Amino acid sequence: MASKYDYLAKNTLIFSISTFGTKILAFFLVPFYTNVLSTAEYGTADIVSTASSLMIFLVTLCIADAVMRFSIESKESRYGVFRFGLEVMLLGYVISGVSLVVFAYFNPIYWEKYLYIFLYLVFISNSLNQMVSYYLRSIERVITVAIMGILTTIVTIACNLITLLYFKMGVVGFLLSIVAGSTLSMIIGFVDICIHDKECFRQSCSIDTKHKMIKYSIPLVFNGLAWWVNGSLDRFFIVYFRGVTVNGVYAVSAKISTIIIVVHQIFGQAWGLSAIKEYDYEDREGFFRDVYSIYNALIVITCSTLILFNVPMAKILFAKEFYDAWRYSSFLVISTVFSALSGFLGSIFIAVKNSKVLAYSVVLAAIVNILLNILFIPKFGATGAAIATIISFVVMWIMRYKFLTRFMKLKIDVRKDCLVYVLLLFQAIIGLKRGWLYAFQGVIYLFIIYVYRAELIIVWKKMSKMILKKNKMMDL
Repeated sequence: MASKYDYLAKNTLIFSISTFGTKILAFFLVPFYTNVLSTAEYGTADIVSTASSLMIFLVTLCIADAVMRFSIESKESRYGVFRFGLEVMLLGYVISGVSLVVFAYFNPIYWEKYLYIFLYLVFISNSLNQMVSYYLRSIERVITVAIMGILTTIVTIACNLITLLYFKMGVVGFLLSIVAGSTLSMIIGFVDICIHDKECFRQSCSIDTKHKMIKYSIPLVFNGLAWWVNGSLDRFFIVYFRGVTVNGVYAVSAKISTIIIVVHQIFGQAWGLSAIKEYDYEDREGFFRDVYSIYNALIVITCSTLILFNVPMAKILFAKEFYDAWRYSSFLVISTVFSALSGFLGSIFIAVKNSKVLAYSVVLAAIVNILLNILFIPKFGATGAAIATIISFVVMWIMRYKFLTRFMKLKIDVRKDCLVYVLLLFQAIIGLKRGWLYAFQGVIYLFIIYVYRAELIIVWKKMSKMILKKNKMMDL
């Protein structure tokens, strides 16, 4: 039992080193961005970055996910898997390159031509970086992954300071920094693979393995596409209905959610490995139940804290016309909670190699998101987009939880959790009203902590044991 938690804790700590630094520093750079970029410039850069993430799902066929899943089982079975993944991606790069040239020639969305170039560069650097990172995780070179994350942070921030502050390059400088950070990270990863696992380039996997990888990854394309719709399509609706300036404010509002995104990405990477390694349909030792309950409690309490301090943080982070972003950020924080919980459950489906459930759940959520964006944004603006995002991720979480009963007996107290989720929404709504209602937010916050007191005690005990164990080892 202890080894399961130790393995999860060890990987969580390692991924924390890279992801925490990357995301938290990006969080603190928000005031810098909102001072040196206009809302229109930030909105434009956000659209390019968002479009590149869509291309990763469509063009690469989510082959990086298949590479990680099929490489994790044994040393013998993984050779050739990474090479096949690269072949699929290189073919995608050729096709997408030609497509973007044609698209840029006709330019139906009236972009500046240089934006197409940066879209292609951001897409290639990010997708290759993802592939290398996923493979290194599968062969448990997680320290290298952490180093890659740290270098990405350093290079991206340094380039931002040089291109935006010194050369005042605007959108070009912002996008150039993203490309530089991802490219260096990818190169470091490739070097590590060449040194420690060069056989993965020399051997080719069997036709049967290739077919299985494609069969596994295709549903993930729909999963990724629909996930992108849930998290990003609202930006395009906002641009269409309200303009790029409003999108710039809305994009910045999502930065408050960075704290939860950081927790999810750090823990999600480690949990993905543990879910595959420790999968048990009966969950006899309650490992999955306990981890889910603790994870849910920590995510919810973090969410409530961010809502409580939403306005004070907005005053610090959002400069000039970006300040209005505080009106949407609380709702986006809540949507991130359900996104994180859906991701947790998704790791279990990945463990049993059932990517179809992931696709079904997220496609349904995407349909809901599209319909609600069309209905809400014209009437409520960016607030309507935030509400649509919450509802779509709630739909995804419910569907995955329902499907989960076929693959695992996960005994959790859903009624207690749903009560707290309602309180979070109520806290966000009254947060729109200033004055004495702010005190009522504090009451809700304290009540949520009381509801999850048992989970917090478990976390405290486990952390205490780990610290004591570490001190004893140091004494020896």
